[in-house]
Amino acid sequence: MPLVTRAEWGARPPDPNRTTSISPTPSTTVHWEGDGWAWPWDHSTCDNKVRGIQDFHMDGRGWSDIAYNYVNCPHGYTYEGRGYDERSSANGQNSYNYASFATQAMWGSRAGAKVPNALKDALLFSMAILRDKGNATDVVKGHRDWHSTDCPGDELYAWVKAGCPDPTPPTVFEDAKVEAGMALSQEATRQIAATMVAVLDQEVKDGQSLHELVQTYSAFNAENTRQNVDQAEHAIGEVDEAVDLVLKDDFASLKAQVDNIQQTLSQLLAKLNAQS
Repeated sequence: MPLVTRAEWGARPPDPNRTTSISPTPSTTVHWEGDGWAWPWDHSTCDNKVRGIQDFHMDGRGWSDIAYNYVNCPHGYTYEGRGYDERSSANGQNSYNYASFATQAMWGSRAGAKVPNALKDALLFSMAILRDKGNATDVVKGHRDWHSTDCPGDELYAWVKAGCPDPTPPTVFEDAKVEAGMALSQEATRQIAATMVAVLDQEVKDGQSLHELVQTYSAFNAENTRQNVDQAEHAIGEVDEAVDLVLKDDFASLKAQVDNIQQTLSQLLAKLNAQS
């Protein structure tokens, strides 16, 4: 995940007389930009937006620096604010700032869209830095947990209260299609696994241990071995085709493909039994 340092985004130096002490085991608080900007915008403007936040905090609020420890843009970049070893000035009171880091989403009510997964990824990256280097706990709050405010917005706050889940699977599929595809691929995997378990169980019942099975297989003549490998590769190819059907949303054909895989495995088993 890209980290943009203070030097890279052109930060002003902070007030040297600022208060920096923070709890030895702070939580992390998620913020947003309030009104913010209409989405989308080009990432090339994000440096300037972060500089604008810092200018407002220092010149408009009279604070010693940009308020946040990290600022995260919807393109997936994390901007270094005060960093992992200083208190913020974003949580509302000195005691809140002492108790919790602040990581901000460059997102607001004017965005007019769903919070991008890339922004959530950046938030998670900033939280990882704060845990790994700032000794932050796993406790994550929304700004509204400290006092009455809309921050960080309903969608981000719901995400925080859900435990900040990783926003995977990838966004190349709609959520419903991904869930359906995963369920079907899992079912296909279960059926294939069940067939293989049955195969191994039968071998045990026949009194042939897995070790003996491997020894028997290694003793096959070259031609039989080549044929068995070809058939095994064919089974693998059929599994690949099943995955392709999931990705193409061709769920109607998936069950037939799973049947083909089971049949190929059964034929391979029969050949192994005949040659042993």
